[in-house]
Amino acid sequence: MDNENNIQDELRNLESGLPSPKNPLSVPEGYFDGLAASILARVKEQEGSAASELQQLSPFLAGLSRQMPYAVPQDYFEQNLSALPFVTAEERSVVLEAVGRQMPYSVPEGYFHRLPDQILANLVRPKAKVVPFFSRTWARAAVAAAILGAVLFGGYQLLNAPEGEPPLATTYPTADTLDNLVARNENTSVKEVIKNASTEEIDAFIQNVPYNPAKLQEEALPPAAGTELANLLKDVSASEMDAFLEQLPTGDDELMVID
Repeated sequence: MDNENNIQDELRNLESGLPSPKNPLSVPEGYFDGLAASILARVKEQEGSAASELQQLSPFLAGLSRQMPYAVPQDYFEQNLSALPFVTAEERSVVLEAVGRQMPYSVPEGYFHRLPDQILANLVRPKAKVVPFFSRTWARAAVAAAILGAVLFGGYQLLNAPEGEPPLATTYPTADTLDNLVARNENTSVKEVIKNASTEEIDAFIQNVPYNPAKLQEEALPPAAGTELANLLKDVSASEMDAFLEQLPTGDDELMVID
């Protein structure tokens, strides 16, 4: 209201030609003061009886009688009770008199107060199931996969290894035979094998070589093997053979090396 008055004052000071706002609707003075009383008076004037209202709503219900269809004489039930001796008689039953009034069953004092705790104490609570972080099935599968991978990797390396490279591991028999010495020194020359061999190894080799003159004559070398041996030794002079034998270590030299 204050803002509206301020706006009207400003428009008046500015000598505005706008018409002043007026409420188009109006009520008589004191209209709301007597409104409630006048409404109640109108309602009371229009109120009718319940019978007339029921007659307007349902003529069938309005025509029905309001009297109860069934009725009994006054003091009917009191008179009938006095006429029934088995209800009012105070005769005592022999069976009930023989039965004692003491309870046949009893419980210790405070039984029901302690019962819940006893039941909870006797309950068998199942233990929680322990679920491992890694199940055994997955562990077995992982181990099987690791073994399979190792086998495949080893087979791949074995099949794809270059022919010139020596194998990673070579097993040799323990007996010092000719085949064993050749197998252990298959990548070295005969001179180096003899030079590096000790006196004990040479003695053991000589003792382990089977000697049968008759069999040696029967199993003579073929011409091709004899020719190959001659070709290998044709460039070796007698002085070189003597120098090679002098370079072979004796038993004393081996002891000094071991010390």
